[in-house]
Amino acid sequence: MNINLFLAYRFIRSKKHSNFFSLTTTFSILGIAVGVTVLILTLQILDGFENSIFTTATNFDSDIKITGYSNRNINYTDEVKSEIKKTIGENLVSVEPFLSKYTLVKSKSNSDGAIITGLSGKQTIANISKFVRLGKPQLGNHRIIIGQTLAERLGIKINDKITVFALKNDKIPDMKNPPNIENFVVGGIFQVGMPYYDDSFCFISMRDAESLFEIRNEISGLNIYIKNVNKAEIYSAKLKKALPYPYYSRSIFAIHRNIFVWLELQKKPIPIVLTAIVLVAVFNIVGALFILVLQRKKSIGILRTLGYRGKTITNVFILQGFVIALLGVILGTLLTLLLTYIQDRYSIVSLPGNIYFIDTLKIAASPFYYIIVNAGTLAVALFASWIPSKFAAKISPISAIRNE
Repeated sequence: MNINLFLAYRFIRSKKHSNFFSLTTTFSILGIAVGVTVLILTLQILDGFENSIFTTATNFDSDIKITGYSNRNINYTDEVKSEIKKTIGENLVSVEPFLSKYTLVKSKSNSDGAIITGLSGKQTIANISKFVRLGKPQLGNHRIIIGQTLAERLGIKINDKITVFALKNDKIPDMKNPPNIENFVVGGIFQVGMPYYDDSFCFISMRDAESLFEIRNEISGLNIYIKNVNKAEIYSAKLKKALPYPYYSRSIFAIHRNIFVWLELQKKPIPIVLTAIVLVAVFNIVGALFILVLQRKKSIGILRTLGYRGKTITNVFILQGFVIALLGVILGTLLTLLLTYIQDRYSIVSLPGNIYFIDTLKIAASPFYYIIVNAGTLAVALFASWIPSKFAAKISPISAIRNE
């Protein structure tokens, strides 16, 4: 065995002739392990949190939405259709009209406001189908899919009947123009985990919507799907220039700007957290090695008396600090993997969906973070070990043995 490695191993062990680490070494290893675990978990949780919300938003809603200014109805003419295809080109997947209005929904026990949207496209219906938790995602024949939170407020379940009150052709009701009143059967209940949808959205077929609102040849907007959602903002800006008033284009990122801005704010404290954990690791290693140097002062004096140079002593304690950090990194990595598995398998940590937009804490396991954090920790350990190592190298052999 290399002499430096042998001496480092002997110094790490307890003074009592046992195979266990000293108390100081044990606490140092545990401190590094906890730091590594917290750091990797923090980075993975933030990634998992962002990915979950991004995936939910983009899987449920369209990539680009074209509506009319002030929520006025628009026409889906051949010119508009041609301009959209020309602007987006081969990246276009589909363009699907919808008709959406504010209504009053009433059950046997309660009533509430709701946004009822008539759908005609396969892609939009397929997206909603992914989030239907109860019933079947089937539209038509006066069947309605309703958000879970709204369903709970109304006290309804699958196959219950609800009554919908809607304006005729967006005109204010009076004695000569009463609102339309139609009954619908609850065919499905969806849950996105985002209050914006779960609290007030309902979906019916386009034909039922045209009958309910008495609107023909006009729509509320267009759901546009593209191949790469990350380019939605670019194409949305181009469509704003290409389509005249009153057409108004917004990307999924603009529609949910408050959520994505909030996610960016969550990342702001990361540099502070990283700095704090690195400083803790540095002081932890430096403090532990200084204690070990003081504890092994007599041994250092004997080694110097036997002819060991200061450089050798320095290398021994640098190696000792590296071994402590390596053991802490290994333990921290194993602990992180265990906690990630437990949360992924059993979802122990839950979140209030009305605040965080998701019900369960998601951890995005990333080998990149393991490599970066572990490599960074070992590099910091080598740097932190140098300070007490130089102190140990300068210990006088005569004073070390005399003062012991």
